[in-house]
Amino acid sequence: MKWRLAEITDVHAEGYSPEPPNKYEIDAVWESDVITEFTPEITIPAEVVRPGRVYRVRARMLNMVGRWSHWSDPAQFIAGQPDIQPLLDGLVISEILYAPAEATEEERAQGFVTADFEFVELLNLSTTALDLSNVRFTKGINYDFSEASTQIIEPGQRLVLARNIAAFESRYGENTAVIGEYGGDNGSKLDNNGERLKLSFGAGVAIRDLRYDDGDGWAELEKGYSLTLIDTINLSDPALASSWGVSGLSGGTPGAADDGVVVNPDPTTGGFADWQENVFDTAQLADAGISGPLADPDRDGWLNLQEYAFLGNPLTPETHGPRVVYLDGVAHLSITRPLEIDDVDYQLERSENLNEWSNFAPQMIDVTPADDEGHEVVVFELDDTANAYWRIQTTLK
Repeated sequence: MKWRLAEITDVHAEGYSPEPPNKYEIDAVWESDVITEFTPEITIPAEVVRPGRVYRVRARMLNMVGRWSHWSDPAQFIAGQPDIQPLLDGLVISEILYAPAEATEEERAQGFVTADFEFVELLNLSTTALDLSNVRFTKGINYDFSEASTQIIEPGQRLVLARNIAAFESRYGENTAVIGEYGGDNGSKLDNNGERLKLSFGAGVAIRDLRYDDGDGWAELEKGYSLTLIDTINLSDPALASSWGVSGLSGGTPGAADDGVVVNPDPTTGGFADWQENVFDTAQLADAGISGPLADPDRDGWLNLQEYAFLGNPLTPETHGPRVVYLDGVAHLSITRPLEIDDVDYQLERSENLNEWSNFAPQMIDVTPADDEGHEVVVFELDDTANAYWRIQTTLK
């Protein structure tokens, strides 16, 4: 017997779109091999089915004299979302070497080019083994993990895809973390100027989807250095440039953690990013629980963003921040902050009962010129309502 699957356009199906092209059953998206025993059920490969689309599956039989029956009546269904929560919780792209060091003359003599030394590393952050058999790279590079030397990634394990295994081993030696290569017949390679990189389940359900760049908030790498995911404990959004740093070693550390990771050594964003790098050391920068904007490493009640906005020291408990001063008997709010700060919103809020707060836009009456340390003092006039309470919300732009 044999099974057959085709996608169709059903005008009565939920989510129908009249946009062309229409799908017709004559074009199969998958057919099974000939099955020599009767099989009343079949498992359809995940990579041929897209959630939300309409499919028809049919079967036909082969008799003893080699003649095929007609296809059976169809069983029609709408493909649902796969349960990939374990992959979403645990599987990350942890290192990307998209701009390797130039191939040497000796390497070129062996037939290698610079792009052959690329690699991508995956990491399992969970406490259980994960099955990669239906996982694929579908954007940036093309690779199906069903073709890998192993389809299981153990807890805490790092696995590597090399663009060219022979080239990789000529630089790094034999590495048991390497499970496949993506440059083969399809010629996949990473774009040195940045591109979208998508790790998918089946036909395209996103597990990780990011767009790295050489600039635009992403670290501008020297050739030979890799992008490295820096927060593998709290797992901040891997699609954000701020979640990535630069390898501490030229060539990166395929298959191993990089303890020397540097966070954006030449930041293009300035402001808070510059402040982080001036205050924290390399190990602290690699831990968002210490250096992230919502962390409070000295436990004084002031988050790092507030320490930055009001010139505090996040590593030393202290009392600082806005002050209420009286000028000619009128209450004013005095804020000392970084000079011409433009990446933080300061929103003054007012309440009469500490439960209901409303935004308040006070009049700025004075800005003291910057001191030698690049600070300025800004003074706002408050209203004279009795029993009023005030607070300031700070938001990183």
